[in-house]
Amino acid sequence: MGWVPLFEPVALARLLGFPAGARPVALLCLGRVDAFYPEPMLETQGWDSLRSLGDLVFRDAWGRADQE
Repeated sequence: MGWVPLFEPVALARLLGFPAGARPVALLCLGRVDAFYPEPMLETQGWDSLRSLGDLVFRDAWGRADQE
């Protein structure tokens, strides 16, 4: 499974015939691939960089590190 982080929600909802008020929150691709990129597209395009899990996971409040 691959998560496609960049898509236009309104255009995708229209393409897939979503009912009024519904909106897509993720685009997931399922299936086999022949090869993987050497690094995530977000990195190669300069949009983001690899961060440690500790920088992204919090306990009870945003920014509060999990001490366990």
